[in-house]
Amino acid sequence: MASIHFDDIEQAAPEMEPLRTEISELRQQLESATEVSTVLEAMRRWDTLRREHDCWASLTHLRFHQDTTNPEYKKAREHCDQLSPQLKELDISIKRLLVDHPLRGQIESQIGAQAFALWEAEIPTYEPVIEEDMVQDGALSARYIELLASASLELRGETLNLSGIVKHLESPDRSLRHEADMVRWTWFDQNRDQLDELFDKLVSLRHGMAQKLGFDNYVQLAYLLMQRVDYDENDVDGYRQSVRDLVTPLGVKLRKWQASELGIEKVMAWDLSVFFAQGNPRPEGDHDWMIERAKEMFDAMGGGLDSFFRLLSDGGFMDLMMREGKAGGGFCTSFETVGMPFIYANFNGTRGDVEVFTHEV
Repeated sequence: MASIHFDDIEQAAPEMEPLRTEISELRQQLESATEVSTVLEAMRRWDTLRREHDCWASLTHLRFHQDTTNPEYKKAREHCDQLSPQLKELDISIKRLLVDHPLRGQIESQIGAQAFALWEAEIPTYEPVIEEDMVQDGALSARYIELLASASLELRGETLNLSGIVKHLESPDRSLRHEADMVRWTWFDQNRDQLDELFDKLVSLRHGMAQKLGFDNYVQLAYLLMQRVDYDENDVDGYRQSVRDLVTPLGVKLRKWQASELGIEKVMAWDLSVFFAQGNPRPEGDHDWMIERAKEMFDAMGGGLDSFFRLLSDGGFMDLMMREGKAGGGFCTSFETVGMPFIYANFNGTRGDVEVFTHEV
């Protein structure tokens, strides 16, 4: 494990016909099982297949995010979108058997009840009738990612993407903040037709998928897709009410304090991200400087975090620098065949670099 490197991870796309045969054999083993040990043996084989498929999907989508202009990465992502519904169908066929298995009680005693709760949430989210809809959903989502990654913004002689312009939105210079905000929203206005088209198609498509599966709307389906097994719409409604009643009044007070701190009459949209007249705290160095400081921090914390972070850093399991063609945002993905995560971000020289980085780690 100490010598593992991200560039060494390879996972081929699944071959569907051999996979269907293997899943069929696993189903037969589960259906005929009279001992929990037989079920667990089949589950271990299934888990190995699942880890391989998840690793392949993670690699495929990560590479596309890293360079949305690369035709090979786009082609691979499209292939992944095509296979994903078929893989989900096979996966759910196993989960249905386990949920309804005569030995469920014994299986739960071995793996816990939470796995069954998650499977029961996932099973209603797919039927073959929505296979093509899922493929189209993936294609539309990818178009949205590509469109945002393609943004090229000109500001005072500097060419920036949507991640890069954020540093100017936190400038202590209010006129620069306003100018940066106008440049950013002008790009969205210029691309409003494409954005509106994507939004409209995705809303209609997802609503249709939900209805094909027997739900009233996509909200009900989305809760299950996100595996919200311990709270529902009513709980979230109560949470929203609490935010309105308790948090919003505090937010009003904070905005008044912010205006006073910034020496302005009223906080405007281009002021929202700045809290101090001298500007927000920001890293004192570049990407490499921050990585070295992170090593020092995790070394001081110890407890395994020190060696874990060095494994991430030395093994190439981080992509933190923004660049042309790279999708925005930050996230953590994982490669389950080797048990390693990958940290993805877009450093832009703001406090957000530290916040996103430490959050994902």
